[in-house]
Amino acid sequence: MGPSLARCALLAAALLLPIAGSATHAEKAPLSMDELQQSDLCVVGVVTARTESTSGIPLVGERTTAIALTVQVEQVQFDRMASGAKPGTPITIGAWTRSMGVLGGTGASGHFIVPPIGQRVRVFASAQTGSNGASGQAIEAEFPNGFQPLLNASIVSGDDEYRSEITMPLLADAVRAAVTAATLAAPATPQPAGAASGSRQAATPFDPRIVHWDIPKRVPDPSCPTAFADRALGSSDCLALFLRWRQADARGLDTLESALRSGMPIVGFRTSTHAFAMPDASRRTWWNNDFPKQIFGQQWISHHGHTSTTRILPPDGAAKDHPILRGVKGGQIVPSWLYHVEPLPADATVLLWGQAIGSEQPESAPRRQPILWVREHAEPATEAAPRARYAAHRAALDAAGRDGERPCAPDQLVPRRLAFTTLGHPGDFADPEMRRIAVQMVLWAGGLESAIPAAGITPAWPANWAPPPTR
Repeated sequence: MGPSLARCALLAAALLLPIAGSATHAEKAPLSMDELQQSDLCVVGVVTARTESTSGIPLVGERTTAIALTVQVEQVQFDRMASGAKPGTPITIGAWTRSMGVLGGTGASGHFIVPPIGQRVRVFASAQTGSNGASGQAIEAEFPNGFQPLLNASIVSGDDEYRSEITMPLLADAVRAAVTAATLAAPATPQPAGAASGSRQAATPFDPRIVHWDIPKRVPDPSCPTAFADRALGSSDCLALFLRWRQADARGLDTLESALRSGMPIVGFRTSTHAFAMPDASRRTWWNNDFPKQIFGQQWISHHGHTSTTRILPPDGAAKDHPILRGVKGGQIVPSWLYHVEPLPADATVLLWGQAIGSEQPESAPRRQPILWVREHAEPATEAAPRARYAAHRAALDAAGRDGERPCAPDQLVPRRLAFTTLGHPGDFADPEMRRIAVQMVLWAGGLESAIPAAGITPAWPANWAPPPTR
């Protein structure tokens, strides 16, 4: 194009800017994790190749770059479309970027954030018929955020005794390091000259989002307007709680309820058996005792006294092969005083038992109790099942009326996976196996047990860390 023609094109573009401004091509908001879980297909694998082709006319109309990624599948988390994806085989996943010229165009503008070659990612995708897929591929990633890190998790602390505001951020860092290590496929992508071995210059969009926040005793609080933020929970694969007698705001509890209603996996520590202390006037006293009993399997009962300790009994039977217990031998004594939690629900699988040492309780009090257990629940068999549960819940809300207790039926809040431990004394985290258990609980709950080696995770933890005293 000659100089005169180029100037004419720029002038035409300038004159047409108002026309382009009148067209609305809003970026589509990222899908929540619950929405992504409704996809046809979810695989974990390494990106091994990328091709792309561009169509459209620059400046004047819509310009689309169709992208085809080859992903070497390592794990199939679900396949509702019978795609044929299986570990050890490649699969082609479509994506695209689209930009608008001054004359606008059709469809939503936007782009995928596409992982680089050599990175291990999780892909949520669906079958395309050609009418709504811009990539031209039979399987296309969910727009705009179907490519996801291997794990996103929310870790929430809030207690007045066991210093969870110190140990839970350390747990978040250890989980982040474990997932990041699993994300970097071997052989690792080349590093810039001068970069330290194994390092990267900056975080990428596919680094795990492991977020932590602390909840004050009463919410809302100037430092914490809501106990559970929609955006944080909406983008998380799982939630870990270490709470004790919190008074949460209505909005926060609604957000937590919605997450649990969607089946979000949850991890619980120690005093989360009595996570909330909602006043009668709140109409939400269900959270005080029914929430821990329904979700975790038990509410607060009693313990063996502050001068006692707990021996972690070695795992045995089928439990010792569970991913959470990889690299766990047991036998050590930790500072936590043993909680009484039996009986647990029939669907609870006990992984570890504890023995009270120096109990302050009468001889009649059981000295042996579960200290780590898991529960699993299958996904709804049909797409109509979640809608039916929601309709039943709405009917119960209407029946309760303005002044009645807010209902939460047992079949309404069913996490896909639950892992709970009654350990959590700050001194427990001085034990390497306790750190390993805590990290592996989060990885398993989030469906990432493939990242747990046979010998167990070696958690990243500050050197010479000294546990703080309880309060």
